[in-house]
Amino acid sequence: MKVLHVNAGLENGGGLSHIVNLLTEAKQEGKDFELLTLAEGPVAQAAREHGIETHVLGANSRYDLASLKKLTRFINDGDYDIVHTHGARANLFLSLIHKKIKATWCITVHSDPYLDFAGRSLLGKIFTSLNIRALRKADCVFAVTECFARLLINKAQVDEILKSIMNDVAEGKIGVNRLTNICDVNPDVDFYIVGIKPNASRLALKFIYRKKFGDILYNIAQHQEDMRMTEKIESIAM
Repeated sequence: MKVLHVNAGLENGGGLSHIVNLLTEAKQEGKDFELLTLAEGPVAQAAREHGIETHVLGANSRYDLASLKKLTRFINDGDYDIVHTHGARANLFLSLIHKKIKATWCITVHSDPYLDFAGRSLLGKIFTSLNIRALRKADCVFAVTECFARLLINKAQVDEILKSIMNDVAEGKIGVNRLTNICDVNPDVDFYIVGIKPNASRLALKFIYRKKFGDILYNIAQHQEDMRMTEKIESIAM
């Protein structure tokens, strides 16, 4: 199965990290995929640094609709089975051509689509509406957290296939780079871990560990990543 991941290319911070980390893991697993960014920028640069096969469409502006024909031709000529968009602008572009491509179209929602254009007055409301419309058109939608999944179902009324890839931290299925995506959890709440042991007819206190809840989650996720088994063998000079 051949997959094309599409992003605007100007992402920074969490969005960039999630895309690059996702594709890096896919590369390690031998998946058949490529990345296309609408414009040259931080995403394409970071992807190349991680050895990810990357193409740049060369859009002249953020909303260069003249490049839609070029995008359609690139997808169809590439014989991709799935086109997977990340980000509102990529969603918008695919929503305008999805009936002209042969591939299945999927979207991953990395953030609250109702806040992506917050504070941009009328223009922001228009782009928000177009993004929600794109979510409803896609063949399948993935949400990175349970709360985004509920938001899409209850508010955006996205009734396509919806899957959350928010897994249990304790099982090591979510890394430290994705903890910032967790909502419904206040990371600043004080969290206590108390260690006790039996001592004759009473209990003896061994330790009290106090930390912010977000720090506890981060430490668990970091521990799981540190303990992860890998097939990659590196030689260490002794």
